[in-house]
Amino acid sequence: MNNELKVSFYLKRESRLEKSCV
Repeated sequence: MNNELKVSFYLKRESRLEKSCV
């Protein structure tokens, strides 16, 4: 399992959520 992949995926999700909220 790659932690980096998970982190990048979560970061992208957060970024999208933030953009959606704004």
